[in-house]
Amino acid sequence: MILSSTAKGLLIGEDTQWQRVCFDIRTNSQLEANYNRSFKDCRCICPFPSPIPGNVSSYDACANRLLFPYGLDFNDEVVPTNDDDSSGIINLKTFFPYYDTFYESLYVNTNGVISFEGVVNDYTPDPFPLMDTWPMIAPFWADVDTTNGGAIYYREMVRKDDEKLAQSIDRIIRGNDVTQANFELIWMFVATWDQVAFYVLDQPRPMINNTFQALLVTDGRSSFTIFNYAHIHWTTGHAGGSSIAGDPDGLGGIEAQVGYNVGDGVRYYTVMGSRTEDIVDIEEKSNVGVPGRYIFNVGGESVVDPDCHSSQDRDNSGSLILYPASGSMLGGNAIQVQGPCFQNTDKVMCRFISDNDAGPTTTCQFFGGRTVSCVVPILLRIGRVHVFLSIDDGATFGFRGIYTSVSTEDVTGAIPYKVRLDTNGIYPKVVWPSNALDGSYYDIDIYVFKDGADSIGLENGRIRPTVVNDMAIESPNLDLEFNLTIRLLSKGNDVGIIRISQGDEEPGEQNSFATSIWSDPFDLSIFTDLNVPKWCSAWRNVESFNSVQLASSDGELRCPCNLQSALIDRGRFSPSPRCSNTVHESCVDEVNIVHCVRSSTPSSEGHGLECCYDTNGALSNIEDNIDAGYAHRYHHLGREPFDEIGRVPYLSHFLHDILPYRRCCKDKKSCSANFIPARPSHDCSGYQPPRPARMNGDPHIQTLDGLAYTFNGHGEYVLMNSLDGMFMMQGRTEPLQVTGNVRKATRFTAIAAQYNNGTNIHVSLNEIHGLAVHVTDSDSQWSQIRFDLTPIWYDTGITIFYSEETNVTSVSVTVAFDFGLVFIVEAANDIMSIVVVGPETMRGNTSGLLGNWNDDVADDLQTPDGDYLPSNSSIRDIHYDFGEKWRIAIEDSVFYYGTGTDYKTYSHPNFVPWFEQPNNIDQALVFAVCGDNPECIFDFQVTGDAEIAKVTKQRVESFEEIVKSVIPVVVCGFIPAPSNGTKNGSVYTEGGVLVFDCNDGYSISNGASTIYCTQEGFWSDSVPSCVKDEVVCEFIDAPQNGAKNGSLYVEGSIIHFKCDVGFTLNGQSKIRCTDGEWSDMAPSCVKEDNYWNLIYIAIGVLGVALLVIPPLGCCFCRRRSDGDVLQSSRGTAVQNDYAYHKSDDDVLHSSRGTAVQNDYAYHNYTYETGSQTVQTNDTYATSIFKTGQ
Repeated sequence: MILSSTAKGLLIGEDTQWQRVCFDIRTNSQLEANYNRSFKDCRCICPFPSPIPGNVSSYDACANRLLFPYGLDFNDEVVPTNDDDSSGIINLKTFFPYYDTFYESLYVNTNGVISFEGVVNDYTPDPFPLMDTWPMIAPFWADVDTTNGGAIYYREMVRKDDEKLAQSIDRIIRGNDVTQANFELIWMFVATWDQVAFYVLDQPRPMINNTFQALLVTDGRSSFTIFNYAHIHWTTGHAGGSSIAGDPDGLGGIEAQVGYNVGDGVRYYTVMGSRTEDIVDIEEKSNVGVPGRYIFNVGGESVVDPDCHSSQDRDNSGSLILYPASGSMLGGNAIQVQGPCFQNTDKVMCRFISDNDAGPTTTCQFFGGRTVSCVVPILLRIGRVHVFLSIDDGATFGFRGIYTSVSTEDVTGAIPYKVRLDTNGIYPKVVWPSNALDGSYYDIDIYVFKDGADSIGLENGRIRPTVVNDMAIESPNLDLEFNLTIRLLSKGNDVGIIRISQGDEEPGEQNSFATSIWSDPFDLSIFTDLNVPKWCSAWRNVESFNSVQLASSDGELRCPCNLQSALIDRGRFSPSPRCSNTVHESCVDEVNIVHCVRSSTPSSEGHGLECCYDTNGALSNIEDNIDAGYAHRYHHLGREPFDEIGRVPYLSHFLHDILPYRRCCKDKKSCSANFIPARPSHDCSGYQPPRPARMNGDPHIQTLDGLAYTFNGHGEYVLMNSLDGMFMMQGRTEPLQVTGNVRKATRFTAIAAQYNNGTNIHVSLNEIHGLAVHVTDSDSQWSQIRFDLTPIWYDTGITIFYSEETNVTSVSVTVAFDFGLVFIVEAANDIMSIVVVGPETMRGNTSGLLGNWNDDVADDLQTPDGDYLPSNSSIRDIHYDFGEKWRIAIEDSVFYYGTGTDYKTYSHPNFVPWFEQPNNIDQALVFAVCGDNPECIFDFQVTGDAEIAKVTKQRVESFEEIVKSVIPVVVCGFIPAPSNGTKNGSVYTEGGVLVFDCNDGYSISNGASTIYCTQEGFWSDSVPSCVKDEVVCEFIDAPQNGAKNGSLYVEGSIIHFKCDVGFTLNGQSKIRCTDGEWSDMAPSCVKEDNYWNLIYIAIGVLGVALLVIPPLGCCFCRRRSDGDVLQSSRGTAVQNDYAYHKSDDDVLHSSRGTAVQNDYAYHNYTYETGSQTVQTNDTYATSIFKTGQ
């Protein structure tokens, strides 16, 4: 009987569960959907032809509601009818990750088992764990015999084969594992044992059968198996009188086993009741709250109990699973929590506790028997935070998990939503994704960041925003937006953050712990008429009185001299978000800047440093380019304790560094006058590049001093002890396998490190993920970092970055310690390559396989006893007399050991490797692959694998580039442009050339117009200055009938005139040369008769004027005995013998002068002696005038 298209469509509908559909037979033999019949009354047609020809199978739809579609109508394959056999090998379309192994084939075994390495024909289940060739998944391992009835179906699918079914499985996985919120199936395998009978010896076949199903699903990283049970009526085959056999009804004896076995003799899971009579009721039980369904995560490293903690033990201590396990330090994101089995009457609370802080407590929302949701509070700290859970309203907190709080500027991944503030319009516009928050009502708050003596932290500013438009508008790109205005009621509110949270229809008390999203910090002055020039001047004045030395001058933080060094020095510097060559289009707003880095850790005073590089890779200075990096008063990651001034991650840095930069560096003039003196760039003087070492291939090691050698030990060894034992780094090597054959060579498979008795870091090869990273917590308990949940992991003094290429066969992990050391681990072709970059502070204080760093390769092969091997020793001598001497003792290990492994698992001191290079590969082929690279040649001859050899060659060549990039650079130091002049050139290291020129009216003096940086670290000539050119006024002759006194015509020269007897001057008796012009016209000499005629005319004109103009007295002026009139924009000050008097406005007097108000401040005019400075609310200002000027 064939299903109609309507029936098929319903079967593979949205949730693909049979409970949605009931079928019955119509007279036309077509199957039609009928939604009106209840399940308890209907009988449904089986969605596949009957295994017994000529009959139609029927079954209870209520029992089969969990099974996914199967049968020939869904293109299933059928296992041949048999007893104790299988489908034969099934080659898969893709690899299936099962724990730490990829499988590309499997077997569907008749006896209720899916196996990976061979047929399982045992009809009596052995107890797990099993070893060797027994990796299996067992939905119901028992004595199935399809010759007695039933059929076994299977099919393999990729997502595109059935998108609706894939979406249904996505929802099931996501809904039952909080860490799989992004699970998206790419491959599935489904096997169904339909109405299968059990083996019966010499008895009539009873009509008793079982129907169950197993699914294998993966998204390429995580893998799950789903067991569905329609009905189970028998548990054991009937093989006569054997004690392990069942009775004629299929019960008793050694009954069925349900679970899975990894195959290493250690890892397994057995469902409770297996191999007992209780297993017959498995369709009534579950580990996910759905009777008849079990779900297991089979893609991890270790077996995790999939069950929640039952009511009997849920009050005891246990671990929590959190998703997402990281988020913004501002909080507001909801995390899903699993641990105990929850009841809807529980009063669940989460408490977030740091090492020294009791932390806030939030209430949680019940999501079901396995999950609750809690909103993360405002934390204002970064790093690991302990999360404790209570189910009794806070009386006890028995369960614990770890949450990682990250800086608000580093929020990525699972919680990408942010409020965006658009200031391009008339009103600032607030925009946020429409799917970021549930509901239709939102609370809008503006929080103000305070970082002062009276208050530190993020406070609800009680700033009531006014929404210009009455409702949020949904824009075409599915964002919500509205225009906003606010009124600032108090001064000192500089940094704001907008918080939008889920609200209620009725206004009321806002919920501080509601799900919410935040904007980035922004400058609140966009809502005010702030006088920015005045603010910058005041800020600069305050900074000038701040005695704390910035990082660029305290000798602790120094910029790398070029881009290559900056990229290598990851221990001390990390990419800056505002401009990074690792982030697409992040530098579009920067002029001639391609990459910036920031100091990874603060200086001893808490400062930070940003260094930016131009298109030529040269370090840029903010005096040359205002987009360059500069010193930071407070480090962007803050520092502990985080609740003190200047220590709040990112926000303190934003308030004290970024905000002044944005306000005061809108143009170069303001930036030079106010910002640059307080936040200068560093010119890389005194920078010491780090020293690299490497380990790769077979394995080949190059020490910190540069000695290269080969050591093929099998075990765990000391790579480096340094800083007087405070830092330990160890390496694990294991034999190399090529096409299944173990070679007489090893490679690194794990690296472990510990600093200052703190967190242990363990990085190891992993077949599923390429690399796996494990860390210890404060209780020395190991856990694996889920980099699919967070690409960056923080802990005190340690930062770990994870990056992945287009596939998981090429991944890298970077581990950076705050004292400057970094190691980068890469995995490809199941071989680990490691680059270690050590800071200058480690020089003269290292030992181990990476050598004795003292710039002398002759003593690098130093043993723990202090003996030395010659640097040209043979591979054999190095192996026994040096390498094996550094094998670690069990008590010194800082490694992680997985389930079933320990120190002895990896310790094989009797392993004998190749000591002489074999000659197995044709020399022409070797040369084609390796050229003359000796390490590549060695690995090719030993392994016979060209790909391994190519990787070795690539690693050696890339390391050589690293070595070149960290060669010390000669620095001559930054040179500014001269006053009244310009500078062309911005390179201040060896070979850099600077060309100087002067403005019009000025000329080069006391130096050369072109200088260059020499290899000795000195500029080739003195730095010039620009002096004003000599100014000459035109020649002035003596007046006719007169004479002149003075023969100079340069700036400041004075010429005096006088007339002969009988003549009088008509004009000034003296004139001055100023800026190339005389202060007045040259006078003439006129006869005295003519002179008096002129005087009489002038007196007549004056008399007329006096008759016309009424006397005004002297209300608005003062006569002065001598001196000049000084004017400001607000009035005129006139000097008398002792003070100034203003003709209008107020006058502030001093003993020898008067301060006159202008637009911005009071200026004090100071004469010959005495000075008094007058203060306004914002600044001090003093202007000096002297008599006669």
